[in-house]
Amino acid sequence: MEEKAKQQESRQTQFYIKDEKQYSETFIAEFKAKHRIYETVELIYDTIVINCDRENFILIPTDLPLERLVIYEERAEGIKYRLTVKRVNYSTIEYNYFETVNGKKKNEKQGLADLEPVFYFGAEGTFEDEGGNVYGMNEYVDSSIIECQILIYIGVGNINKTFLKHHCESGTNMFETPLLTIIK
Repeated sequence: MEEKAKQQESRQTQFYIKDEKQYSETFIAEFKAKHRIYETVELIYDTIVINCDRENFILIPTDLPLERLVIYEERAEGIKYRLTVKRVNYSTIEYNYFETVNGKKKNEKQGLADLEPVFYFGAEGTFEDEGGNVYGMNEYVDSSIIECQILIYIGVGNINKTFLKHHCESGTNMFETPLLTIIK
């Protein structure tokens, strides 16, 4: 029994990635780190196959159109919130965010954010709007800012709603948008 446990510990996960250019380096590194518990993992375009189980494959969300700008907005309490996203490959979105108050831009953020590699566990979150509608969300993370993260949540199966969080370990300069609605 003990020998079998040692063999399993020493066995490394076999990864097959069909085309690494279709994902960011950050996503691939985190994907591998979070999938090491399996014997085999295949990443073939928008499909994940774990332990050769081709009947229960997992699809990477591709609801956001590739290389097309999607614009979200909301107005609340005199503030106009605007988030523009564009999916650049299977794992990554490019984003640009700002708020407009009295005609002046503030809280400008832009960069690249990667899909959480174990998005299919459903831990990314939900958002409930004022009408009581609950939206499942996929999480995209930009960790390029030291000690801070930009978290962008895009609706699962329906990209009409989104919101953004700016979170820092220090607890300063943090904010969260209201639920934004697609306008284009």
